[in-house]
Amino acid sequence: MNLGVALVIGDEHTLSHDQEESLADAGIAVSHASEVPGAQAPAGYDVVLANLPESYSDAADRVDRLHMFAIEVPLILLAHEGHLSDAYEMAGEAAFDCLPRSVTGTWLTHKVHQALEQTRWKRSTGGILSAAVDNAVLGGVKNNATFEGRGPASERVRREIVEAARSNMPVMIHGETGTGKDVVARLIHEAMRASRPGAFVKVSCPSFPEAMLEDELFGHAASPADERRARPGRLALASRGTLLLDEISEMSPSVQARLLEVLEPDSPGAESWDLRLIAATSLPHEGLYTAGGFRRDLYFRLNGYTIELPPLRDRPEDIAILAEFFLAKYAPLTGGRTATLPPHALGRMTEYGWPGNVRELEVAIKRYVVSGDEKNLTSAFVGAEQAVADAGIGDRYHESERRVILAALSETRWNRRKAAQILGISYNTLRRRIERYHLDTRAAS
Repeated sequence: MNLGVALVIGDEHTLSHDQEESLADAGIAVSHASEVPGAQAPAGYDVVLANLPESYSDAADRVDRLHMFAIEVPLILLAHEGHLSDAYEMAGEAAFDCLPRSVTGTWLTHKVHQALEQTRWKRSTGGILSAAVDNAVLGGVKNNATFEGRGPASERVRREIVEAARSNMPVMIHGETGTGKDVVARLIHEAMRASRPGAFVKVSCPSFPEAMLEDELFGHAASPADERRARPGRLALASRGTLLLDEISEMSPSVQARLLEVLEPDSPGAESWDLRLIAATSLPHEGLYTAGGFRRDLYFRLNGYTIELPPLRDRPEDIAILAEFFLAKYAPLTGGRTATLPPHALGRMTEYGWPGNVRELEVAIKRYVVSGDEKNLTSAFVGAEQAVADAGIGDRYHESERRVILAALSETRWNRRKAAQILGISYNTLRRRIERYHLDTRAAS
């Protein structure tokens, strides 16, 4: 039985005999490499386990070169006991998890199993969409289940994914937190694999300070003034692929100006980037200009094709379908047994407004699957409707975001690293949101 292949990067002592034996007993094949083998993630691997050197600079350099791996397959970093916090900070959202080198074989195998499940999920989702888009482009059936739902709003989104994939224009995705902007961007990318076989590269704009974001996007040359090696930016890494600029409204004016410059092919010193550019924001069109002063000229440059994602409250007919989808997705957490929803709970779920949208629903279903307790599914509704209803229009977005973050923190028992993974944001972004909403204070009260 072969459940998957793990590539282990590091010296011959990266995994102990017990750790490797535990993986083998669980049906996980192991292959070794002393260094990161090239700029692209090599084919044939389902998860990467990478040892980090004790030297901070060497560890940072290895993490830099491992970023491309994390785009394609989950990346688990193994660090010495005293360096775990450094590993988290260096890897940010790129790592699936960071573990001590002394982790037991049983727990390591558990984590690798989780990573393999993510790999299978990504690949199956991409494959379904590619086939569906091929059919749509050829005039076949457009009804596919990749963007889950059967209502008119879901059908519109799937149709717009196909239309966006046909063109080469930049795409701007608008949608509240938790509506699936990242999913739609990945589906557009997968639909264009035949013509653009490059990587899907995501940049979470709020995750980086201004200077670091510019460096992350455009890279840097080797300089005798510092010890950094020359490194390509994310625009270069996305060559012949797709670059997603997530929450672009939080990009600083100076980085906006430089991005606009490289997008203008006739500008002096501009570079030509052969990539598909997708921008996403949780703000509406007018909110981009009033909250943060986003440049209109850059917006018009990025807004070649617009996709508006509907909030879950506007597609109640899809809630049952999404619930079944997430029940099946998290069935492996209970040994493959798919849970069922109590009929009365489904009715309550359909009536609920879901301020945190699909992400809030997913978190609620996962808690229910893991615990088997119906209260974990319905307790989230208590008082939630009134809290959102009482908020002013300008506060509802923040109230929704606060509730989703609090739900993820509650699920992980306030393990911020795991909560950030569930939310699909970086640890630093989560930390800023916790401070913004005074969640530590709320939790203690």
